[in-house]
Amino acid sequence: MELLRAGRSIVLDHGLWRRSDRDEWKKTVRAVGGRSPLVYLPASSEVLLRRLAARNQRRDANALTVTPEVGRLLRSVRTAYCR
Repeated sequence: MELLRAGRSIVLDHGLWRRSDRDEWKKTVRAVGGRSPLVYLPASSEVLLRRLAARNQRRDANALTVTPEVGRLLRSVRTAYCR
């Protein structure tokens, strides 16, 4: 928030799936004088499943295996929350 107070731009790259989470961030950003546009970058199911397959090969500290079935479920949930 320090950067926003100083008039700088920031990007929050985070999966804000729940509207309540997005609303909370908007409120926080606006409280320090910032703007909070939502940028949604859509991708087809095929692209997302390829990305999940590649991500599932990772073994670093942030690795998380997601099966194609769970990926499809998450996409349907995300679609419902982002409307």
